[in-house]
Order: sequence, then C-alpha cells, then structure tokens
Amino acid sequence: MPRYTSFDANATINGESIRSLLAGLRVANHGPELLARHGIAENPEPGKWYPMQAWLDVLADVEAKFGAETLYSIGLQVVDHSQFPASLHTLAQAMRGLDLTYRTNVHGHNMGYYHVAREAERELVLHCRTPNPVPFDLGIITGLARRFKPADAVRVKVEVEPERPVPTDPHLTAFSIRW
Repeated sequence: MPRYTSFDANATINGESIRSLLAGLRVANHGPELLARHGIAENPEPGKWYPMQAWLDVLADVEAKFGAETLYSIGLQVVDHSQFPASLHTLAQAMRGLDLTYRTNVHGHNMGYYHVAREAERELVLHCRTPNPVPFDLGIITGLARRFKPADAVRVKVEVEPERPVPTDPHLTAFSIRW
C-alpha cells in the first residue's frame, strides 16, 4: 500500500476538507468505514480539526483499494467542500490563492505549498509541494481550474509535467494549466 507522510506530525485538516472523501467516494458505505478505520469521525464535523496523518492514511487506503482515479475524483470534490477566499475571481487569482486556501484548510508547520512558478498567455505552471498523493492534488487543481475557467476558454486542461522541478525532491510536482 502506498504511504504518504505528513511533513508535521501535529498537522491537522478541517472536517470540511475530509467530507470531500464522502462526496468523491461514491461506493456505498466505504467512505465512513475508511475514515473510522483511521480514527476519524464517520461524519466529519465542519469546523472540527482532525490529524493530517490519519487523513493521508485514508488516502493511501483509497488508492490501494480503488485506484488513483478515485483519488482524483476526491480531489475534484475538495473544491466544492473547502473554504476558498471570496476575493478569487479569475483562474490566475485562484491558482495564486491556492496556497492560502491550503493553509486555511490544513494547519501545521512546514506543510508545503502551492506556488505559481510561471504565467504565460493562456498557461500557468503551478509547483506543488505537499504530502498529498499526486492524483489527489491533480483533482484539486483541475476542480479549481474548472471553477475559474476563463469565459473565453473552450476548455481548461491540467496535466502533471513529466519532469520534477527539482529532481531530488520527491514531494515537488509541477502542473501545467492551459486554456
């Protein structure tokens, strides 16, 4: 089973973010069962904080049991269940604001970051350094890109860049967002 480790043993994640599992994991009764197995309430309470490591263990179980596509689906749901600043109106603002959103929903020291590394016409490159599985982060970024898709764009495409920005850092992934 894949293993994901929190960068901070005392880090926490809010109940709203964990509720995304219940929305993204559409197989009856598996979400609450997986949460309970790792010591998280079967119905996480909004406003309550839960251990980040337990959440990462749940994601590892989901990946082992249902595959990376399900992690992606759960990541998509995070966008609908997490707190995002009301000041975000464009795709570039949303991607630049993703780090603040992450810090609003996950508390801990040195928990990583999301950073827009490059902006070009109709393209952004986002560097992501979190303890999350890559398919889960891909889902979050795709969901956010869809929510803030420019009105003149036919579609928005989010992809994992084939090479890591820093080859020696296994937690750092680059995502391209094109429209």
